[in-house]
Amino acid sequence: MKYNQSDSHIDLVYRGISLRIAVNPHSHFNARSALILALLKWTHSSEIYSQKSIDSPPYVAALLLSLLDCLHLVRFHNQTAICAFQAILKESSIHSELTILFERLSLIVATTSPGITVLAISIDASALGIRMSHRLPCTMSSSWLPFMLFMCLRDQLCRPVMTHDTVLAPVLSDQVNVLLGSEAVVRGGPFEHSNGDRIHMLWMENWTSLDDSFQWNISVEEQGDYVVRILACSHFKMSSGYKGGSSPVPLELVFYPWPRVCEARIDETCGPTMHTYKEYKKIEHRVVYSDAPVMMQFTREIVTDSLTLPSGPITLKMSVKELPEDGELNLSFHSLELVLRQTLEELMSEKEELWGDTSWLRDEVRYGLFFHWNSFTHPLKGDKLSYEDAVNSFNVSRFVDIIRQSGANVIIFTTNWAGYHFPAPIRAIDRILPGRTTERDLIAEISEGLRQFNVRLILYYHYGKDDDEWFRAMRFKRGARNEYFWNCWCDIIGEIGNRYRTAFDGWWIDDGMTGYYPHRAPWRRMWRVLKAGNTKRVVGYNPWALPKPTELQELYAGEISVLDISFLPGLYPGREGVFVEGPQAGLHATFSSLLQHGDWTFMRGGMIDQRTGQMTGGQGEETSFSGLQIGLAELIWGANEARQRRALAVLNLLISQVVELAKRASHLVFRRSKCVKRRKSC
Repeated sequence: MKYNQSDSHIDLVYRGISLRIAVNPHSHFNARSALILALLKWTHSSEIYSQKSIDSPPYVAALLLSLLDCLHLVRFHNQTAICAFQAILKESSIHSELTILFERLSLIVATTSPGITVLAISIDASALGIRMSHRLPCTMSSSWLPFMLFMCLRDQLCRPVMTHDTVLAPVLSDQVNVLLGSEAVVRGGPFEHSNGDRIHMLWMENWTSLDDSFQWNISVEEQGDYVVRILACSHFKMSSGYKGGSSPVPLELVFYPWPRVCEARIDETCGPTMHTYKEYKKIEHRVVYSDAPVMMQFTREIVTDSLTLPSGPITLKMSVKELPEDGELNLSFHSLELVLRQTLEELMSEKEELWGDTSWLRDEVRYGLFFHWNSFTHPLKGDKLSYEDAVNSFNVSRFVDIIRQSGANVIIFTTNWAGYHFPAPIRAIDRILPGRTTERDLIAEISEGLRQFNVRLILYYHYGKDDDEWFRAMRFKRGARNEYFWNCWCDIIGEIGNRYRTAFDGWWIDDGMTGYYPHRAPWRRMWRVLKAGNTKRVVGYNPWALPKPTELQELYAGEISVLDISFLPGLYPGREGVFVEGPQAGLHATFSSLLQHGDWTFMRGGMIDQRTGQMTGGQGEETSFSGLQIGLAELIWGANEARQRRALAVLNLLISQVVELAKRASHLVFRRSKCVKRRKSC
């Protein structure tokens, strides 16, 4: 794919097909709109069929989607249910202004026959791009072809005003139900934050206008009193447009009967529109700006602890009621949570029933080391070994001796990372995809070696999102419910827990808020599975820069520098090492910090491309470890700040495929150990 843009045209080359698109600088369409319209005309023209290997309309449809995906014009995710509906289209609108009226913009795959019946797939428009849900038919007859894709930018095209809303998100009685901003019908400027990852589903940002709103159609399974919570942030420092905060922002959540009963009026610019909806319930909430460090700025707050909802379909709309008195409006929004009060009480009971032993974290631990040793790890020089060969040659005695000299008495060891391979014979993994485990049980040997020196072991686990072959075998789809995936996940974790029992003390699970939460992880079932073989085992999910994903965990598995520990809200000296307030309230504090520059895994300067899951860059024949991020004095100070709060500071120490360390890094941690033992300033 080659893509170049100037003020007058866009050049696109894809698989030998060339296209030049004229851009009128005086048009009310911007370059992206022009590109999309040109692609539509291009794929609809007869000349495209003359290209080799392009011999069917289904291929054209796939080509169009591929082009848009490559250009980052759309982000794909599946939704729980996509329903077909009918619409009347005017072909002339392709060549003139797009005045087709929908409340939800749609990608339409249609027949060429009159009276078009469409498979409508929701697209949300925003000032900076669009997000799309899609579920194309498994098979498409030759009569199907791409008919129209259009984009509406705020204040540039007609407002969408009419639809048949048939997509209902289930609100179940036995779980915390999540309504993601990225899956809502979004009006105005908000768009999803992207970190380049193809699986993560993140927050919506650029909520800056009273005209902006989010809407969901929900189907409530059981009538009752619901707790409503919101995950939001005013002037999030990681989002675009941060300008230093504002006074509280009042939100309004309105519940309507579904389908909504409304009146029509005539809009001078866009024709018929809908308004004056009959309200069922209305509640308000104020989002207060926090100047906490960015990793603790996003909060989960209770909107109401008692909202009586009937069973059946309901429409929920959320918007800003009025502008803040001081400062500018700039909200970031992740999700709403709806949960029956009775279910929430049951969750708390299950939490207490299997709550693990965190006393050793509070009373025994000095500091910890994190080792990302996995299938992407390289040697310092020479050819990279296969994963199984690397496991077979792993020198456990040398590794344990490194730990002994460092003075650390808790180790977090990766079982898998970007690529899904496990260093032990796990049958549940082999049933899904053979060749991803090893005959040697490296976990058992490491655990046995560490126990000789009273060192605790926590296993890091990743679900393997960057491994295409593994994710296909697990049948994972972005935005879907993924029941098969979660069944397999529980089988794997249950077997690991029962295999090792008390040989390891905890789980450190990555992507808790960015991957597990938006894909509706079955937290209650997972809570029991994670305790298999040892109910005292502790569990922590990594929330990244968001609130904790669930109450069913003991640890805050955070990525925060040891230098920031003293600035975190809710974690105070002389306490029990638990956050007493804030987005991680109730969790024992553990902090994972990069000791060296670069990534968590030693890849000879390479990195993981999160769109493809492949390693890119670096990987020369011989590359040294990256330099240190902090010095000895800073390391000692940060570790001491953690211990004053009875929290656990963990340093990630780069390690090669053949168990080699950087001399400067190992020297640093060894000196830190000697200084602490002698209680001297070094």
